[in-house]
Amino acid sequence: MNCGICILGDINVNSLVQTKESSAVGELLASFNISRVSLPPTRVTPTSATSIDMVCTDLDEDKIDVKVLQTYLSDHTGQICDLDISCETRKPQMALTRHFGQEHLLNLKRLLDLQSSEKVYSAPDPEEAYSTFIGIFTTALDVACPLKKTRNKKRKHNNCVVSNPEADNLRSIFTIAHNKYLLTGKVEDKFDAFQKKKAYDLKLKNLRKQANEEAIAQSDNKSRTIWNIINSERASKRHVSDVMWQLNVADETIEDLGKIAEYFNKHFINAAEMTLSNNIPIRAPAAHKPKFHAATTLFEYQPSTIEEILKIIASLKSKTSSGIDGISSKVLKFCRSEISQPLVNIINKSLTRGVFPTELKISKIYPLHKQGSRKELKNFRPISLVPTISKIIEKVVLSRLLQHLETNNLLPPRQHGFISGRSTTSALIDLIEHLMDNLEDGNTAAGVFLDLSKAFDSLDHAVLLSKINSLGIVGTPLRRGVPQGSVLGPVLFVLFTGDLPDYLGNHCYPVSYADDTVLISNSKSVPGLEMNTITSVNMAQEYCLRNDLIFNASKTKCLTFGKNKDEVHAPPNLERVRTTKHLGVVIDDRLTWNCHIDGLCKKLSSALFVLKRIKSIGTPTATRTAYHALFETHIRYGIVLWGGSSAGNLQRVLVLQKRAIRIMADLDFRDSCKEAFKTLGIPTVITLYITEVILHAYTQRPERNGDIHDYNTRRANDFSLPLHHSALFAKKPSYAGAKLYNMLPKNFKTSTPQVLKKRLIKWLVGSLGKKEGFLSVPEVQTGLPTWLGKWGVQMPRQSEQSVNFN
Repeated sequence: MNCGICILGDINVNSLVQTKESSAVGELLASFNISRVSLPPTRVTPTSATSIDMVCTDLDEDKIDVKVLQTYLSDHTGQICDLDISCETRKPQMALTRHFGQEHLLNLKRLLDLQSSEKVYSAPDPEEAYSTFIGIFTTALDVACPLKKTRNKKRKHNNCVVSNPEADNLRSIFTIAHNKYLLTGKVEDKFDAFQKKKAYDLKLKNLRKQANEEAIAQSDNKSRTIWNIINSERASKRHVSDVMWQLNVADETIEDLGKIAEYFNKHFINAAEMTLSNNIPIRAPAAHKPKFHAATTLFEYQPSTIEEILKIIASLKSKTSSGIDGISSKVLKFCRSEISQPLVNIINKSLTRGVFPTELKISKIYPLHKQGSRKELKNFRPISLVPTISKIIEKVVLSRLLQHLETNNLLPPRQHGFISGRSTTSALIDLIEHLMDNLEDGNTAAGVFLDLSKAFDSLDHAVLLSKINSLGIVGTPLRRGVPQGSVLGPVLFVLFTGDLPDYLGNHCYPVSYADDTVLISNSKSVPGLEMNTITSVNMAQEYCLRNDLIFNASKTKCLTFGKNKDEVHAPPNLERVRTTKHLGVVIDDRLTWNCHIDGLCKKLSSALFVLKRIKSIGTPTATRTAYHALFETHIRYGIVLWGGSSAGNLQRVLVLQKRAIRIMADLDFRDSCKEAFKTLGIPTVITLYITEVILHAYTQRPERNGDIHDYNTRRANDFSLPLHHSALFAKKPSYAGAKLYNMLPKNFKTSTPQVLKKRLIKWLVGSLGKKEGFLSVPEVQTGLPTWLGKWGVQMPRQSEQSVNFN
């Protein structure tokens, strides 16, 4: 129980080359929550070097150290693994915690209702007003939810054995049968022991399932209870909080928690300055002055109201985590009617005087592990847990700020981060469609994927104030950096870099999501492309120098596209690659999406492991929740791009999706699951692709046939499809979506996007397996394989005008 797994052996599948076999092995292991450790060549001959031996484990990378040894005993090397499987854990620490049960929160609500807020209202400035308010709130909190000394309990795993007389009896029967087999060694005794062990295991499984069902039924927060069950099955073998903290500093191992916190504090405070000093030894020229200016100025902020504050508090997620003040969003939401009026007073004083209460500027910093050893400071980044009330004030300011930017059309045009209506998906679509357009025009294109080190930490406040001043944000003002965890921080970064496209001019086409930026250059000729790419990269480096941003050349990648892509040289000091990961999607130089599908299938296989565990000990509701959250979300992400991939790629995803459905529907591995898809109301990967590309095209509002001519034809409301030469262009999301949209019944085309999505899903899920009245989409017509017609891509005949949804 709770022990790690380590498998070693000669599997004869080379992990150094991505093949169907290596992908299949990776997916199989992932379905058991196991991964293969990367090894150098383990079988070297005069003509080849392959890594066909394997070390597979479910242990954390810090818990296993693998060395390859030359034994000279065979043509294979030897592998030796050192496993850190000690039971040494962090000693339980005494801590002061509050209890936030229902009765405690009701008492807090009553006490706050009895308190007078007159001193808050009469305070001359926001500093004193907030200090008075927080004093009243904390006093009530100390009475209703007092701090008590508690010892941190060891994290419980959901693997506990339920005490049950029948289970105890089955265990005794199994033990007797097993001991008998050990004495006799007979095959029949071994089989008998196996059957009795199976009966015992089944009983334990049913007891766990029954216990979980009762826990959900009796819970006040059923959603949280379901997620507790899910997370207990998907968590790693040892939780981070159970592991003893250690840091390597100057060849010394530090274990004292106070010293560790101090080292983290110094590291995070000085990280940006140290990185800047190492990368920008000479002070750069003055920051670039943006050309855009606002037609109107945001000199005064519109006062807040009780209704606005109540709406903001209600929109907060109910979390128990809190900032340095110890007040969580859960507590604020419970007492929002009692605190809304004094909060409005504090916020309006802050907006009027341009003063943000000092106490709200202090954050609790959590060191989040990124990669590598947990003993190295450089492998962590800071996450700020800002006070919840600070987030409320920031949301008020943000609403005024965005309103001003939208009114004056000042939002960065190619920046997709933290802007309403834009997302990582819109950034990816913008990037890929621009590349496809260039390839359709016969251009060779290059994408330079910029890497900016310590981007959020490096923002110079003086430069930031200068830039937002040019946006018309003037009046009473707000050393370096914006907190990663605040509401305004990301938006301020977006505004800080909003002038990058203007600075780059027409040398390239930049697409950004926060600090993740791609520069796309194109040309008919290879020398022209190389010149454009070098120019755009040099200008991006100059922009970073002028704005105290750190251009990390070692992590910046160059990817080329088109028929002459292999002739293109990358800019100096930049690495040219065949594939790169951007915003969670793996892009290859042929836009085949093969590498992305490999990674996706591995994630889906890991989700299958969780589904099997949840199915065996949880409720159908918990299993379905796990499917949508841990399986379907991976399929949905970026599907408008990779969904137009090859039939073989979609088949790989569909096979894994069918396995998930068989788990949920208790089907045998050979049983058809078409009816299960319909019964569960779950769309196939093909259905999801069709729905998403149609919605994408619909929201883009391309030109319709009726906009081109005045004839009253049956197809006047259809989207006008541009002529194209390449098969790749047919997979462009806006083109493929418009093509499929034109094939929809007439009553579909009058729906709103929300209604259209529901109708499409219901219609396509209901059409699985049906042939009558439907026409499979031919490849020459849509760019999709005819093979898809078997699994939901069955569009209506052009004469069909309506669909019965009853």
